[in-house]
Amino acid sequence: MTNNSQLIAASKKSDGSPVKAILFGFILDIIGSFVVMFVVLIGYSVFKVLRGGGYDEIILSLQNIKPDSMLSLVTNFFSCLVSILSGYVCSKIANNSEYKYVFILGCLISIFGWTTSVRYYSILENIFFTCLTFGNVYLGGWLYVRKKGKMVCAPNKQINRNKQGPLF
Repeated sequence: MTNNSQLIAASKKSDGSPVKAILFGFILDIIGSFVVMFVVLIGYSVFKVLRGGGYDEIILSLQNIKPDSMLSLVTNFFSCLVSILSGYVCSKIANNSEYKYVFILGCLISIFGWTTSVRYYSILENIFFTCLTFGNVYLGGWLYVRKKGKMVCAPNKQINRNKQGPLF
């Protein structure tokens, strides 16, 4: 056996659990997004207090957050990073048919996001955020597959270990 064949055989033996991969990715995305939101809102509140804002002013400004405000953009940016991480973790745990499980994870997270935000955003905003979330989760899975492919391949020789291509 060549060195690459040994790596491929060892990798196939260590396939992970799809249920565990999807569950960990889902929990990471949901909890991570809430932590990001909490940290950003605490930081925003501290900023307002340091600028002389009172409790009523802070509550009023938090109740009227627009999707294109700086606070929303910062929160969404870091939440996107969490979604990329959740897709990466899902792929890493599954270690086989990564795109299939990341697709399932992306659908679950997108459905959860849609149902929890449908009353706060317009239909177009919800469609945008749902597509953004799904794309970020899928990007995380793609990054892992790409990294895994580089670890297995010999220099100057491409090996298509994962014969399954992306779903798109």
